[in-house]
Amino acid sequence: MQRRLEHRVAQAGPCSKFTHEGGAEVPPPLPEPAEFATDIKELAPYAKPVEERAKATEARRKLAGLGA
Repeated sequence: MQRRLEHRVAQAGPCSKFTHEGGAEVPPPLPEPAEFATDIKELAPYAKPVEERAKATEARRKLAGLGA
């Protein structure tokens, strides 16, 4: 089980190194600002469809009387 988890975390990419508690070991080095900016630019196109789906889901829930 542990090996599968480690494999999945390794496949998840660099973000997993910073978002999962690693215990007592030394934390990984942070990326350089330019590398971080590049990652953000690469991820930006994925944000719009996610936001659109969230808005559509919220609208459907409101129509169904499930919205808060």
